Amino acid sequence: MFRKHFAALLCFVLLFTLSAALCAAPARAAYADGDYTVSFSMEGLGRHNVAWSSCTVHVEGGALYVDFTIERLDPRTQAPQYDWAQTSVGAVTPYINNDSYTCTFLRLPIPNLGRVAVTMQTSAMSAPTLVDYYLNIDGSTIPEATAEPTP
Repeated sequence: MFRKHFAALLCFVLLFTLSAALCAAPARAAYADGDYTVSFSMEGLGRHNVAWSSCTVHVEGGALYVDFTIERLDPRTQAPQYDWAQTSVGAVTPYINNDSYTCTFLRLPIPNLGRVAVTMQTSAMSAPTLVDYYLNIDGSTIPEATAEPTP
């Protein structure tokens, strides 16, 4: 009898603790729809390439997308050779411009602002190679959505 009461009490405590933890978790910010130019950096690029210091964040119905450009610095013989980029919520192929030595990714879906893990495939080596990077997207200037439309 004691075991049944103890087991029931233990289940109640676990459920209470779990529900309290879920309720205390911060909700993901909902941002106002629009296109925003924000500060941006990229961790993990080698000595030949650099990411431009700003990017465009698109907010559409709560979904986040980012446009960013990587430029070839040394040697300036061709654009960075990336085949695709992928986050936890989607992937895109880039626009490569060998005349300006750039590789631009448009509308890459991202799960959040801040630090975002991205895997990219490069064909600049002898065989296609996967490389992990981090995008650092400063969303501090993007307004949060309001519950009530302002007149």
